[in-house]
Amino acid sequence: MVRLEAANQRFIGAGDFLWFKDIAELLRQHFPDRSKSIPNRRLPDFVVKALALFQENMRALKPMLGKREQLDCRKAFELLQWKPRPSKEAVIVCGDSLIANKLV
Repeated sequence: MVRLEAANQRFIGAGDFLWFKDIAELLRQHFPDRSKSIPNRRLPDFVVKALALFQENMRALKPMLGKREQLDCRKAFELLQWKPRPSKEAVIVCGDSLIANKLV
């Protein structure tokens, strides 16, 4: 960052909200040759709640079930003139990168 006003500050950098099912569908459309390895079923909320009784990682998910998280990036927009790339584009670019680096 080159703006003095940004020194010692924290910024949220996030784009549009996407549900996991929307991300999976986007990946299946963009990477049809890999679609068999991309989940296409939804884990019901009641299963997550039941597993939360026994598994700590599921316990952390429980409060987020069905909630749409909108983060406020106004500070980054205004002070840094920063604008995120569209979320759908970011998902595809991330998928391309994972494939190119042989991580999937």
